[in-house]
Amino acid sequence: MDISHLIISFISPYLPYLLKSDKEITKGTDENPVEKFGESTWQKAEQVWAKLFPKLKSKPLVWDALESLADAPKDEDMIHVLVKQLQKLLQDDQSLSEELHNLLRQQDVIAATSITQTVTGDRNIVIGESI
Repeated sequence: MDISHLIISFISPYLPYLLKSDKEITKGTDENPVEKFGESTWQKAEQVWAKLFPKLKSKPLVWDALESLADAPKDEDMIHVLVKQLQKLLQDDQSLSEELHNLLRQQDVIAATSITQTVTGDRNIVIGESI
């Protein structure tokens, strides 16, 4: 998985909160993102967002895709758009790419990745390993 996919996969659950200001988060929702996601992963999401936001805020196509992904986190079309745009951005800015790569390769981000398996039928066994 390249860094663009990793960034979008990691950041998508946090987008509804990251796209709002701090004031809107605390007064506008019943859920606190720190309580929902845990302090360390929320802080990591904020760190990644702080690196990306200045680069993304001036791109209307990317901003629309981010808002759409916040509403529908599994929308493959929006994920594809964001990955492509992020790949372009990171090709042009190697220092940003390295910073994000270092942030996301730390152990707490790997632990935040989720895997969903669906097993149907009687007596089926699923054996696997996640790295």
